[in-house]
Amino acid sequence: MEFAGTAEAMKRVGPLRQPFQENTPLAVVATNARLTKVQAVKVAQLAQHGMVRTICPVHTMFDGDLVIALSLGAAQADVNAVGLAAAEALEGAILRAVRLAPSVGGAPGLAGPR
Repeated sequence: MEFAGTAEAMKRVGPLRQPFQENTPLAVVATNARLTKVQAVKVAQLAQHGMVRTICPVHTMFDGDLVIALSLGAAQADVNAVGLAAAEALEGAILRAVRLAPSVGGAPGLAGPR
């Protein structure tokens, strides 16, 4: 299977022209750690590294790539530790989604045809 090489193709296209389909990853990080709004933003920022490590390109002018973090509990936890764990979890989730993606509409998926 050959991959599209989207980042290289985008560099050849030129400024603010986008011939590619949009594929915007959206993620929600939910934790039982007690977080303030500011801490939840930091967790979401740190979790973005999961996207950065697995998707290329990510966060371009044509994307709406987004991570939302929310707190569902009162457990005490270090914000950095929560964010770093969220990045690892998001990285794993993205890789799993790619491995399980079926081929659809002529676009090849690693899982093969539906």
